[in-house]
Amino acid sequence: MSDIRIGKISSVNYQTGMAKVLYDDREGTVTKELPYLSMNNEVCPPNPGAKVAIAYFSNGQTDGVILGTVFNQENPAGGSKGVYKKKIRENVFIQYDDATQTLTVHAPHVRIVSDNQIAGW
Repeated sequence: MSDIRIGKISSVNYQTGMAKVLYDDREGTVTKELPYLSMNNEVCPPNPGAKVAIAYFSNGQTDGVILGTVFNQENPAGGSKGVYKKKIRENVFIQYDDATQTLTVHAPHVRIVSDNQIAGW
């Protein structure tokens, strides 16, 4: 039988795409490094301290995968219908609004790099 658990990221190994998870409800037990799930090869490691969902395989609590962060009071979704938002860091995000057909890139500095001419520029 598989198991789904909630824990907090303890540390991240950015080179391997793996992280350790801390379980407060298990006396501060920390897992071995587990891989975190990638959607469409997107590289977006969870931050230390982030609450995450972990799926363990039927062979016990040693092999599993970090499914992703969990929205909660410390990490609210803050979403809207028809709006896709990718939060990168606090106050840094990419957002697309279906209603206005507007793409917003919000960051202190934005750089666009292209090998070709960009239409409309």
